[in-house]
Amino acid sequence: MVAMLAYLLTRALRPAWVELDVTVEQGLEQLKTLCSIEIRTNNGGTCLGIPELGAICRALLEALDLHLPEALPQADVPVVTRTKLP
Repeated sequence: MVAMLAYLLTRALRPAWVELDVTVEQGLEQLKTLCSIEIRTNNGGTCLGIPELGAICRALLEALDLHLPEALPQADVPVVTRTKLP
């Protein structure tokens, strides 16, 4: 199932990025740089902002007709990505 999903993604991305002269692997590598930053206001509110996109990422997303929001809602859910082993 995972291989089929990867195949379908590749089939959708390749024709969209062909005019950019970017392979699917190169495009995905560039999109890995997407991130969010936490923005805190003086009254204690927070949201996740998306920094200005680089030219390559912007072109890749525009070729797919995708538009990112300026900010994302933030839920106070602790996420631990490292687990201490005994």
